[in-house]
Amino acid sequence: MTDNRASTKSLTRRSFVLKTAATGLAAAGGADLISALSPAHAAPKAAASTLSFTLNDMPAQSDKVNLASFNATAARFEKVHPDIKVIGKTDTFDPTTFYAHYAVGNVEDTYKVYFTDVQHLIQIGYAQDISAWMKNWKWSSSIQPSVRQLISDASGKVYGFPVDAYALGLSYSKRYFKAAGLDPNSPPTTWDQFRAYAKQLSKAGIGRYGFAPLSLSNTGGWHLTAMMYSFGGQPEIVQGGKTIANINSPACVKPLQLLWDMRWRDHSIGPKEMGYNDNTAALANGSIAMGILAGDQPRFFKTQYQADINNFMLAGLPQGGGNATLMGGDVQLVKPGSSSAVVNAALEFTDYRYWDLTSWAASDQGQLSSGGVVGIPANIIVGGSLKTAIAAIDAKYTNVPAANYKLFADSCNTLKLTPEPRMLAQKMYSLLDPCVQAVLSSQSSDPQALLDDAAKKFQAALDAANG
Repeated sequence: MTDNRASTKSLTRRSFVLKTAATGLAAAGGADLISALSPAHAAPKAAASTLSFTLNDMPAQSDKVNLASFNATAARFEKVHPDIKVIGKTDTFDPTTFYAHYAVGNVEDTYKVYFTDVQHLIQIGYAQDISAWMKNWKWSSSIQPSVRQLISDASGKVYGFPVDAYALGLSYSKRYFKAAGLDPNSPPTTWDQFRAYAKQLSKAGIGRYGFAPLSLSNTGGWHLTAMMYSFGGQPEIVQGGKTIANINSPACVKPLQLLWDMRWRDHSIGPKEMGYNDNTAALANGSIAMGILAGDQPRFFKTQYQADINNFMLAGLPQGGGNATLMGGDVQLVKPGSSSAVVNAALEFTDYRYWDLTSWAASDQGQLSSGGVVGIPANIIVGGSLKTAIAAIDAKYTNVPAANYKLFADSCNTLKLTPEPRMLAQKMYSLLDPCVQAVLSSQSSDPQALLDDAAKKFQAALDAANG
């Protein structure tokens, strides 16, 4: 999802950026573009004429750290490629408006979109086939198989490049754990343990709760889906080639029932509704002890809330039999019909911005100089030699205690990193939000009935999309 999850997932929305500058590529469509690519470290070329292209994910003016990183990266690229001009737009992907904008031609040459929308955009022809370029990209074999499946159609053609990704885990306060007699190095690994810890950590009399779920702007559905995965649930299943809503199955009801029990039996959850990053703020100000966060969100403890980042740890999501957590993020697509020159320019820049190792190191240096955070192990898009190389670079510049994130990093190697649902996930999230809200606000709420109703509505949306 997601850095406003109207985005709930971007780090400017609900959209976390895995890296300051993110990690992914925009792409081009054809072998003719591949042969035209020039190396990222080539000597500056003499400019004959300037070609410009637009992209949608330039950080906003208010996001000073990431905007400075973006501008520095663009300046370095343009020095090497004086014939290319990068034109950034602060037009963060919003699934409620993007499709109408596209229909009238009001979109950039390359645009970053959520994992949740990639398959739908491929199906309706809003993404260019970039298979030929991906086949020849030197890091192609490093892309995680689950991510490659997400950016491909049923025949294996590739339409997008992952830009950034995250997995959801459990963040918690070391100070509160110690005060409650709990070992910060032994966080809950099951939901039963989690429930017990939340009771022990709660002090409702002073307004502190053990946990707070998200419930606004699709974030409630987002986190609830991760919990469904952890219980072994499959919110969507495919039968006879048709996508079926499965959010009211027994495994999918369990996490909502858990939240009801914690709210009304244990009183370890309060009534407040929260959206993206609100629980990060609540952890920072001490009003909750534990929260579900994406791997890159802990940086906000320092950069947005001026809290002691050393106080917070990040571990794997507790489990209920599924041995899984949710993986999401963003993918860069290219507008179909763009000229090969424009697509090539966009591709060269995004390759340099997201995957060039020298640029990666410069981004880390920029983060340090601008007060940012380096060293939280959020990179889950790639494996193999590229992951090893990136980790070595980050280790040189890290300014956070690695021990605080080891449990989370380990969990990314042991849990199944499950992508967000392939069909209409944002719609599903929007229908799950009211279910979480009802559990928070009404003791008479019935988790099974709430999800039965949501499933009917979601199935109607799936049927319409299936045609």
